[in-house]
Amino acid sequence: MSRPAAEIGRDADVVVVGAGVAGLAAALAARARGARRVSVLESEHVVGGSALGTDGAIAAAGTRRQRARGVVDHPAALVHDHVQRNGGDLDVALVRLLAEAIVPTIDWLGDLGARFHDELGIGDDLVARLHVPVGGAASIVEVLHGRCRDAGVEVSLGRRVERLVVHDGAVAGVADRSEEEAIGAGAVVLAAGGFGHDAELLAAHFPSAAATGEAWYVGAPGSRGDALRLGAHVQAQTVGHDIGLRHLHAGGDRVVEPELPGWVVLVDGDGRRVCDETSTAATLDQVVRRHGDRVWAICSTAQLVASDATVRSHRPLPGATPRPSARWTVDGVETMLRTGRAVRGVTVADLALALDIDAAVLGGTIDRYRADADRRDDRQFGKDPTSLEPLGAGPYVAVELRPSAVSLTTHGLRVDQAAQVLDAASRPIDGLFAAGECVGGVLGGHVGRGLPLAAALVFGRTAGESAAARSLRRLRQP
Repeated sequence: MSRPAAEIGRDADVVVVGAGVAGLAAALAARARGARRVSVLESEHVVGGSALGTDGAIAAAGTRRQRARGVVDHPAALVHDHVQRNGGDLDVALVRLLAEAIVPTIDWLGDLGARFHDELGIGDDLVARLHVPVGGAASIVEVLHGRCRDAGVEVSLGRRVERLVVHDGAVAGVADRSEEEAIGAGAVVLAAGGFGHDAELLAAHFPSAAATGEAWYVGAPGSRGDALRLGAHVQAQTVGHDIGLRHLHAGGDRVVEPELPGWVVLVDGDGRRVCDETSTAATLDQVVRRHGDRVWAICSTAQLVASDATVRSHRPLPGATPRPSARWTVDGVETMLRTGRAVRGVTVADLALALDIDAAVLGGTIDRYRADADRRDDRQFGKDPTSLEPLGAGPYVAVELRPSAVSLTTHGLRVDQAAQVLDAASRPIDGLFAAGECVGGVLGGHVGRGLPLAAALVFGRTAGESAAARSLRRLRQP
């Protein structure tokens, strides 16, 4: 039910904007906290949001599943690792909340019906922290959506919220479809995802991604920055300029392969190797940023033939199977050669000439790598010996890679520990809460694997509980 904004009343106790993992978790938490009427408005015609394109891994430290596998870990260790990777440039209290609350949240998901693999995965840390649901992220979405239906939560698809309704200085609802139509609520939770599908917002808030000249977003179509626009209506504070997660991409298609084959050699524009090529996507993003956002992956034609067209993860998740590669095959490289994103050389010196790189520098880089591969000891970056394969004889190819596939935008609304949105003066905005990718200050620029989904769940539940409590207090007010 909706009504003119001038006659706004209460059509729901809590309105949630967005039906991704964060939004569904918020709706369930609001119902559990006592909100009788909870409404979820989703701009697209499917639930799940950007999580549907992920593997569903959830990072957590100190869980009973870890203890059952003999893994010694603690939430404080997760906080330390994540904060250190991001140079301390985070709202550390929120990271601490995330690390502590995700532990019972894993059990909460299990109680709702989610099933997890017994084995744990290893992401950006030395400790096995990745809890992987059977069936991936889609199974988590299915469980959350199903429990929302059971709890009487109304999920409306194809309803894009246009603005917030403010009454007596507090957010009191939302308006969709027109400026005149409104849905009254005791509290509102923004869980509308990121802004990667809006070129203007991407250029403004994630310019290092837009500057690649070919940036595109991996996430759900509804990630158009609605939460940022809605927050601007009430002068919401934002945090996290020019950070997020970018994947290396060769252009020409919309296929993302976050990990590189272990047998490529990654060099910068000077012809020098830049990192362990089997690094995680987040590490590769940070390294490439320091090298001008343009690198070359070098391999021999013989390695392409021997690769048998699969990309094998260096940190495979439980239940994962090798998948066909769209890029690191003879045919894939031929396509990149035709489009100008790869060059070929009979010798390394020929390759250097084609890349306009000093032949002595590139030759020295390749010679050192070959020597390390022969002794199975990467004396520069410590690559795992199982991935340290000799480069082989020519001819050679070099594929240009840019960090242009954006999988996460972490510039977002600043919230407090109740997931309440703060204004420009760092004061809580009455009646407004947020969760998921639209929240800033939590994930940072070096995003550890499994943390985005963990944050969506934790801050979704936190926002839902806080919104319900605020709504119930309003009911008791004279």
